Amino acid sequence: MYPFHWSEIFLYILPLLTILLVNRYGRPYLTDGKHIKLAVVDVIHPILWLCFHFISTNAFYFSLVPALVFVIALYAFVRLFKRFRRQEKVDWPHFWRNLSNTAFIFVFVVYYILVVYRIIQVVIS
Repeated sequence: MYPFHWSEIFLYILPLLTILLVNRYGRPYLTDGKHIKLAVVDVIHPILWLCFHFISTNAFYFSLVPALVFVIALYAFVRLFKRFRRQEKVDWPHFWRNLSNTAFIFVFVVYYILVVYRIIQVVIS
């Protein structure tokens, strides 16, 4: 465990703060009106993954990002396998959007579980 530094508090609130700011002020800039249509989740993904990397490194001395990528890839593979097994046609844009949303929710929940773990770790030591 790395020692606590006050800048970690910024990492704890950064994903929530980014969601609030992008949802409130950045939504008009997420589309060009014709071709590009981004969701708030698309903007938050990189920030969330980066914060997840830093928090997991502070808590465990190594990053849990590769394990998380593996779990999400396994989930995507199972979903695709079930569709191919039922011989359903895959709507790729819909599949990627659903996978992105599911991955965001999963990473967000695991991130805040890790934040709670890190806070407990700092308080106990």
